[in-house]
Amino acid sequence: LSVDFKRRRERDQREGVRREELARVQCFSFSKTGYCSRTGGECGYAHDPGKVGICQAFLHGTCTAPEGCCALSHEPSAHNMPTCRLYLLGVCDADAAT
Repeated sequence: LSVDFKRRRERDQREGVRREELARVQCFSFSKTGYCSRTGGECGYAHDPGKVGICQAFLHGTCTAPEGCCALSHEPSAHNMPTCRLYLLGVCDADAAT
């Protein structure tokens, strides 16, 4: 039984680079829900609390979670605010109401 250590080392280096690349990509599940289904460090993606989606109930003023307990963001920013579908179609009248 012969082991090719050079090939094994090269494969391990490639896998290490892949893990580093994944660590820079935001976890889709965490971004959308505020939770990651992979527990115990199994998820190789980034979990940046600053890039969590906005709470839809908060936008409508109906979030019932106690202060600081909602897994989603209650701080609107450019990256987490949804785009108004009606605005994109040119028929949104939200500005007229204000």
